[in-house]
Amino acid sequence: MDIAVGEDERTVRVLLPSLTDGELAPMLVLLHGNPGTTSEIRDQARATTLAARHRVVVVMPPARDQRWDAIVYPGDEVVDSPDVPYVAGVIAEATDRLPVDPERVFVAGMSMGAVLADRIACEAGDRITAIAVVAGTPWSDRCTPGRPISVLVLHGTADGTFPLESAEALAARWRDLDGCDGTDEVALAANAVAIRASGCTDGAQVELVRIEGAAHAWFREPDATELAWRFFSEVPR
Repeated sequence: MDIAVGEDERTVRVLLPSLTDGELAPMLVLLHGNPGTTSEIRDQARATTLAARHRVVVVMPPARDQRWDAIVYPGDEVVDSPDVPYVAGVIAEATDRLPVDPERVFVAGMSMGAVLADRIACEAGDRITAIAVVAGTPWSDRCTPGRPISVLVLHGTADGTFPLESAEALAARWRDLDGCDGTDEVALAANAVAIRASGCTDGAQVELVRIEGAAHAWFREPDATELAWRFFSEVPR
């Protein structure tokens, strides 16, 4: 199934799970990297399997010319991104037209799609429950969300595109925004450690997963898709 937003010519790819009459499912918006396509993020995240296994509506919007306009580099003037209202419109359209629980709307992105996920949470987070940032970086130093938002950051120590320090700064920024007062470190696998925030406002959760030796990628070991869905399943509505 595909949907379109207003008169925008781009077609948004949608994966619908098998649902009973009247059932509302959580929705995951997946954002590809730059350059990238919806087919690539579908395959990287194994979205078809995710939709069926966890009964999730998966929505994959395409960037214009395969590139999201998301990041503002230090020293550059902050200007509006056309992709923030576009993806917000995708979320609104999908929530209105599809069997979606509006209290369980999640956004996950890879690389520049992850940067856009962070920017959407900062600038248009009223319809979002939580985000997952996979191999991303902060869109800028600015962030004024209207309420606490749960955030998962997944990053490899050998990422040559966005250094680990940028992911650490992103997690620290969200811990501050969400009013968290401490962290705990938990081993997830032989190569992965989670730094989980505690005491966040309204039960929000902020977690940084550091994957030793991993490069700039949608991770398979541990599985970024399963880690993200575990996180999304546990955050409060």
